Amino acid sequence: MRIGLTSFLLFAAGCAASPTVPTSAPGPGAVEPVAISESASEGAEPAASSGPAFETSDPGASEFAPNVAPGSLTWKEAVEVEAATLEAAYPEADIRIMVLDSSGSDMLADHGDVDRRSPIGDTTKPVAIYAALGEGLDPAMTFDTSKPVVLDGLEVRDERSSGVLTLSQAIAGSSNVAVAQVLEMVPWKAVYARVAYFLPIPESGRETLQEVAGQLIGFTCEVPLRDLGRAYARMVAEPDSAAIVDVLRLAVGPDATGARAAVPGLDVLGKTGTAGDPGNRIAVFIGRVSDGETTAWIGVSVGGAGKGEDGGSVAAPAFARIARAVLGGS
Repeated sequence: MRIGLTSFLLFAAGCAASPTVPTSAPGPGAVEPVAISESASEGAEPAASSGPAFETSDPGASEFAPNVAPGSLTWKEAVEVEAATLEAAYPEADIRIMVLDSSGSDMLADHGDVDRRSPIGDTTKPVAIYAALGEGLDPAMTFDTSKPVVLDGLEVRDERSSGVLTLSQAIAGSSNVAVAQVLEMVPWKAVYARVAYFLPIPESGRETLQEVAGQLIGFTCEVPLRDLGRAYARMVAEPDSAAIVDVLRLAVGPDATGARAAVPGLDVLGKTGTAGDPGNRIAVFIGRVSDGETTAWIGVSVGGAGKGEDGGSVAAPAFARIARAVLGGS
């Protein structure tokens, strides 16, 4: 019997990407470039507004309108300008933005209720994989994502088949099937406990494999934006985090779901997330940016972004505009 299948698949729709698979898998620990496209990104771009300083309709979404000079704003100023931009583009949206210091401990700027739980979609996946590596998952493992996986009665599938993926490709491409296969390979209760060390997920959510899969794949996970930023900051500060850091950089590469978060001249890493049903997306991006002197974590969540939108088309460009407004770039 498949329990809760319909609701899980609705959450899953649009959250899996379709990487281009190389003809041969890279060696252990290798991070292979991969072309990725979020399925929800085929909709129309958000409408431009003449009021806010940032431009949202241009395909090069990290670019600014002429009246905002890169490196000219404080974090608080940049967050408020970006919030106004998003509010003009998505008048009914629930917009939350926060900026944390490099350690994730101090709030530098925020907009909206960043302490209220909300769906975070695929941003759970890197934390889950990091935890699984600590429980013995082989980093050289590959995953056949062409067929659904059934976990404790829950059918998990990707919206598009991506074939055989390396671990780095699976994370960058937000493969639901790959994470489900991981949960079959390692002690899933231990993985859940490790993720709960970073993210405030329910103690009661580890009783069955189906519950664990819902949380760790991102179907049902709801976390405050502030806590998501703190979790990522703590995770990448761990001594064994090098592989996850590399993957998070890959996830903002030229063909990745987070490509529009990249800012030339700045070091950026992060992950997109998409939740909700296809007609009412919740677009999320969490990432780190550095100019070599100043480092910060920026989180963006836009609830009700609209049909066809996702983390890569809405939240990632917002991240880039904030980052460039404060830190500049080349």
